[in-house]
Amino acid sequence: MRYAELLLIDAEANIEWDGGDLKRAQNDINQVRQRVKMPKITTLDRAELRSALRYERTVELCDEGFRWFDIRRWKMSDGRALAEKVMNGPQYAPGFKDIISNAKPTIDENWTVSYNTSDTWDGKAFNLRTLINLYYQPGKDELWPLPDREIRTNAAIGQENQNPGY
Repeated sequence: MRYAELLLIDAEANIEWDGGDLKRAQNDINQVRQRVKMPKITTLDRAELRSALRYERTVELCDEGFRWFDIRRWKMSDGRALAEKVMNGPQYAPGFKDIISNAKPTIDENWTVSYNTSDTWDGKAFNLRTLINLYYQPGKDELWPLPDREIRTNAAIGQENQNPGY
């Protein structure tokens, strides 16, 4: 676990908790940004701090295995799980060898990327390929199943305690 991750966990807790210390969250994010000489964030608005935190987690913890869990944990401004947007539908990959993508991305306040397949930089056919189609299931995909071994060996846990959908 890196110090930057601990700072971002603390910042997120203070942003999401109604009684959280937004100044402390701001300071935590700024400590992470200071290391790479990024400008300080100056806002104390909860929504703006949330967006700044999500950006920092996206870039600071890139390729460390956190993004999947962040997307499943975070909510959009309308209260729905962010995963309902990000993990439903096609997941794109670059075109084939020697092809530069003409896809025009849209990046939202949660720092997630989406594409309108009819809107490209050059007006030609969208050239990203569909890697996989994901289907997010609310009520199930927020949780992992309890391990069968735990259910069988712990008398206090019965199959009736298994998380929904498993």
